[in-house]
Amino acid sequence: MKYLLQDIQKIETVAASQRGVFSISDVTILLNAEGQFLYKRLDYLKKSGILKPAIRGFYTYKEFDIQSLAARINPESYISGPTMLAEYLLIGTVPEYEISCVKTGRPREYKVEDYFINYNFISPSMFFGYEFVDGIKKALPEKAFLDCLYFYQSGIKYFFSIFEDINIESLDKKRLFSFLNKYKNPKFREFVYGFYSERS
Repeated sequence: MKYLLQDIQKIETVAASQRGVFSISDVTILLNAEGQFLYKRLDYLKKSGILKPAIRGFYTYKEFDIQSLAARINPESYISGPTMLAEYLLIGTVPEYEISCVKTGRPREYKVEDYFINYNFISPSMFFGYEFVDGIKKALPEKAFLDCLYFYQSGIKYFFSIFEDINIESLDKKRLFSFLNKYKNPKFREFVYGFYSERS
C-alpha cells in the first residue's frame, strides 16, 4: 500500500501530543482521507500494529494514556473515585487497570485491552468539584472522597476498605463540608459527618 509508510510517519509524529488517542475525526484530518479510502488505510495501520481499535470511533497508538482515552470518549465526565484517591495518595493501592469516572446520564463501562473504564451516574446537581489537569477533568481530593462514599452507599464495592484504608488527614475540611452541603440527601450528609468525625 503506497500510503502506508507516510501514514505511519504521520501517526508517529503526533502520537505523543495525542497521548496515543485518536478519534476517527483526528485520523480523517491527519491522513486527509475519507470514506472507503480512509478505512482501507486504517485497515493497513491496524494490520501493521500502529493503531488498535479501542471503542467505536476511537483508536489507540502502541502506547496510550488511558485517562486521556476516558476523557475523549466522554468529554462530559470527570475522573474521580479510587482513581483519584490513589493519585492523591489517599489510598495505598493503585487501580492500575480500572479508571473511575463520573457523568450525568446512564452509567457505562468499556473494556479497552486490559483496562476497564467505568462511568458512574451522578445527578447534575452533584456534578462539580473538579479541575482541568492537562486538559482532563479530575476531581479534587474532597470530591473524589465524597464520590467514593456516595457510590459505596449506592452499592458499589471497592477493592479497598472504605472504613480503614482512606487517609483523610490531608483533606481540606472546609472545602469538604462546603461540597457536602451541596448534596441534597440528608442521610448521606449524616453518614459523611459520622464517618469523618470518627476518623479525625
